[in-house]
Amino acid sequence: MSDADAHTPPTNQPLTSDGELLIAYLSQRDVPCPACGYNLRQLQRPSCPECGRDLLLSVGVVGGLSNAWITALISALAPAAIGLPFLIGLVIVFGYGATLSDITDEPEGVIVLLLVLYSALCIPITIMLLAMRKRFLAAGLPFQRAVATTLAVIASFASLVAFIMLVSALA
Repeated sequence: MSDADAHTPPTNQPLTSDGELLIAYLSQRDVPCPACGYNLRQLQRPSCPECGRDLLLSVGVVGGLSNAWITALISALAPAAIGLPFLIGLVIVFGYGATLSDITDEPEGVIVLLLVLYSALCIPITIMLLAMRKRFLAAGLPFQRAVATTLAVIASFASLVAFIMLVSALA
């Protein structure tokens, strides 16, 4: 028996470690690294040779969505959709030909303008979240929760400001 044979597990013996199972699984399959997309076929170690991230063979839900993903998407999408009425409100209150100085002369105009800008910013954020869904879901749960929480807090704060502004305008 040569030294090479001593390091190769016999085919009739069960694989003993998770790393060996992963390497055996990837030996004949084209599977991209979940972090960087590098093809992991014929992997030698249970880590990506391109990005260096450790890899784990696991069973998962195909196309499953996490609660953090749904929270992040709603937190970005809701202000983007709600911003349209604010924009229409700016046009109605200040007139179609109003200049930026006309709007910013009134304190309410500044707040509405900031809410419209925030809502406009949420449109590319929503598009980015949709385009990068797989990467978001492949990221660790702490990262997903941090992004979702940040977006939810910002959206909640903006909604609270809008509500207070609406109540003060009606009073």
